[in-house]
Amino acid sequence: MIYKRNKKRIEFFILAISIVVLDQTSKILLTKILNQGYILEILPSFLNFSLVYNYGAAFSILSNQSILLKFISLFASILLILILFLKPIKNNYQYLSLSSLIGGTIGNGIDRWTYGYVIDFIDLQFIDFPIFNIADIAINIGVILYLIHLALKKYKKNHRSNTISYQETKNK
Repeated sequence: MIYKRNKKRIEFFILAISIVVLDQTSKILLTKILNQGYILEILPSFLNFSLVYNYGAAFSILSNQSILLKFISLFASILLILILFLKPIKNNYQYLSLSSLIGGTIGNGIDRWTYGYVIDFIDLQFIDFPIFNIADIAINIGVILYLIHLALKKYKKNHRSNTISYQETKNK
């Protein structure tokens, strides 16, 4: 049982590392293809690649707080890895959530520690939205999966208490 649980944790950690590799590879390729400010039209009026250096966090908050953001990303990455390997995990939503969060946090953390900024390049043209990268996508997927996990947990808890209440009134 312990081996099976640890094997699953390692498999999901490998998924996290795969996200890091995909994120970093995409950033390396795009920085070789594009100069900052140049736009590569992928799907007209839908998707462009446009190289941007983000010195802040999400939506450029904490801009020019490079040192603080470096340590936040390092702390968050270590904390998430510890949770993955040490905390009891009950379902795949939690595993996938942690894997996505770890992969995204490490991916953007590598940029912060290497360059002092995060490389963004995915530019959705059909909405007014900040330019982002694969690590950002992974982080958002991780948050969504965790929210799904919490909603399912609450639903199951409420469903159990309703079932118990129904059975108690039925037995009276």
